[in-house]
Amino acid sequence: MSRNTVKRALVSEEGPGYRRPPVINPEIEPFKEYLYERLIVGKLRGSRVLNDLRSKGYRGSQSAFYRYTSHLARTVRRVAHPYETAPGEQGQFDWSPYTVMIGGVLVKVCVFIFILGYSRYRIYTASLSTNAISVFDALFGESALDRGRACGGQARLSAYTRPPSNLLGHSSKASARRCTRCRSHDT
Repeated sequence: MSRNTVKRALVSEEGPGYRRPPVINPEIEPFKEYLYERLIVGKLRGSRVLNDLRSKGYRGSQSAFYRYTSHLARTVRRVAHPYETAPGEQGQFDWSPYTVMIGGVLVKVCVFIFILGYSRYRIYTASLSTNAISVFDALFGESALDRGRACGGQARLSAYTRPPSNLLGHSSKASARRCTRCRSHDT
């Protein structure tokens, strides 16, 4: 290694590294806009776009194509748009089991969450039980109604990330249909 390389590395803020200047393959250059349109906007698979590109006259290699598409995917930033509704229109219900230490004993706790679609207001309910009564109490019980009044009302529709029958241990939709507790609540 040269002394000048060592001096530059000691003075530099960053560590030494190889930095190759970005060069677009000349075979791909005429198809840049087409690739952007098909891969990013159209969200098509690379193999399909490569076949289309070859029919349009692309003579480059497959590896050069995928190298460019991976670079293209890294440069495009995807933005998530939240699902929004009118006030009182919709809410999302989900739950998650936890094991926590209470009084020196490990206890299973189920935390239910209801998120209002408009305000994103979150209503949490915890229960030591994971039966139908605790699910429906979290959704429609007196404490849920009190919290609903505090945040301006209840949602007209409830969207379940997982239907309540999953919590009750039903392995299929058929067994959930046979369960009278789940008939009116699963979608």
